[in-house]
Amino acid sequence: MQLFTVDPDWTETGVTWNNGPLARRNYGGVTVTSRNPREPLYPGVSYSWDATIAVAEAYAAGTPLNIALYTAAEPMHTSKYFHSSEAGDSDNEARPTLIVTWGAPVEVRSRVFLPLLSR
Repeated sequence: MQLFTVDPDWTETGVTWNNGPLARRNYGGVTVTSRNPREPLYPGVSYSWDATIAVAEAYAAGTPLNIALYTAAEPMHTSKYFHSSEAGDSDNEARPTLIVTWGAPVEVRSRVFLPLLSR
């Protein structure tokens, strides 16, 4: 599954199957394996993407962060399920969650280390 920023802005009630926003930039992906039918369905397996650059770019531009997860997997039962906030409190663990951790900028100085040569 790939993490993309998308254009143009979209709303939950305005997007349909045929007018979904276009992918703008790919921020990487992870391999999501099929679920073993003998394992419990909820809350599922957690996967993570690094959205640091996408968040920083949106913040610097003063624009909302518009992201989408996409998979090219064609079969319907690939075990790639997401649950919205309308699913109720019992599915809190299964919902996609964006976690942003802010920090203070750190000055980075370059250093050159030369080996000590002795005769």
